Amino acid sequence: MKQQLLEKAKKLGISDIGFCRARRYSELEERLRSKRAPLSYAEIEKRINPEFSMPHAKSAVVCLFSYHTDTPRTNLSCYAKGKDYHIVVGEKLAALSEVLTGLGYTAKCFCDTGALCDRHLAWLAGLGFFGRNHMLISPKFGSYVFIGYILTDAEIEIDKPLEMTCAGCGACVRECPGGALDGEDFCAENCASYLTQKKGVLDAHKAQIIRKSGFAWGCDICQIVCPHNKGVPITGIDEFRENLETELKKDMAKSNREFRRIYAERAFSWRGYDVILRNLSILQEGEKVFSGAIFDVDGTILDSMQCWENMTEKFLAEHGIGDISEITDNLRNCTLEMSLPLLADACGLDRELVRSEFTQMAQDEYAYHIQAKDKAVLYMETLHKHGVKIAIATSGFPDACKMALERLGVMQYITAFAFSGEVGVDKSHPDIYLLAAKRIGVEPKDCMVFEDILAGIRGAKKAGMLTTAVKDDSNLCETEQMKSEADRYITNWGELL
Repeated sequence: MKQQLLEKAKKLGISDIGFCRARRYSELEERLRSKRAPLSYAEIEKRINPEFSMPHAKSAVVCLFSYHTDTPRTNLSCYAKGKDYHIVVGEKLAALSEVLTGLGYTAKCFCDTGALCDRHLAWLAGLGFFGRNHMLISPKFGSYVFIGYILTDAEIEIDKPLEMTCAGCGACVRECPGGALDGEDFCAENCASYLTQKKGVLDAHKAQIIRKSGFAWGCDICQIVCPHNKGVPITGIDEFRENLETELKKDMAKSNREFRRIYAERAFSWRGYDVILRNLSILQEGEKVFSGAIFDVDGTILDSMQCWENMTEKFLAEHGIGDISEITDNLRNCTLEMSLPLLADACGLDRELVRSEFTQMAQDEYAYHIQAKDKAVLYMETLHKHGVKIAIATSGFPDACKMALERLGVMQYITAFAFSGEVGVDKSHPDIYLLAAKRIGVEPKDCMVFEDILAGIRGAKKAGMLTTAVKDDSNLCETEQMKSEADRYITNWGELL
């Protein structure tokens, strides 16, 4: 019987097939009780006990269906470019089950329609292993596979799980747009694929995850970066490689009814046209063009915020001054012209002495030690190549900043500088950004400001500019506010390349 199933599966073009026992999968119970994904069945017993799906089931016939096409990346996940897999897999499973029914056994087919955890069944059947992104990875086809299974009352010789594991490179964790894979659990609410299928209005944070993914339906990023997917073969299933929809667009249909009619056999149609249009609008907002880029320096281009704390500690220690954290905490959003006199007064020192010593320390650090954040220089180079005019708007020491930027090879991309000392107010005001825009000859509405502090985001907004909030360890307490108020939030420069 097993051989008959293997031969029939091959004729049907089923990519791979394996067999496992139908039993109560008690090993899943604790995991499901501790953390359930939003799309999981509420009743855990149904998720782990085949009896609820098919009484007297003895075996599970598990099948993989490759869908890899190697088509260019667009805003549509590759799994949804071909014919709806529910239809294709369902038809092939039904044809395969005729082997069992022809021998007098009962068979019931499932493809994303049953309560059981199909990835666990596939693992038990020796068809793959689990990646850090919680996807099943086939040694033959990578993670680009659909899973379908047949429950039957026939007793079939079972296969053994593979003694293989994920490479553990962590690429999927690092590149996930929403950080859904951080830690041991999968957080669906931060998964771009889940969010593109979620109905209703999305908050700014969730919309930003979709923007970062670049997908209007689904998300392939964790699969694209996975080394186990390199060099996997093109699918042999015609329905998944022919008549492909390559991209989702706003003019695909005139109404939701027309959309459902035209794309009835596509996996992206089940939520309706409104969700697709919402996602496309979110992506369009993220594509706002700008002809001027205004960069803060410390904590944005340069990984220098810790340096300032170290200089302050060193200065205080050299002058025998104790803890003045209540004062220094308030200096963070001040301009340099404001902060040094406040520090001098708090320490009871001459203002010119403080300025002179800090200036020298800063010049030494910036001239020789401070480094740029990863890929910051590459991003500025990319903007420059595309004709974007670049300005610097900083509260730092002018000479020290220029020394660091010169050493790091950034000066060649910069058109103009604007310093807080020139405008006399801190960055919660629009003045420094307006000055920078004026000096590069770009209208404020056509400028994008890159800042690592909330005050800077707010000041740039007052100037009528687009804003990108940049993560820095010194501003983690402001993260949620910056995500909410900025046009976008990035954790590293590589996200924009």
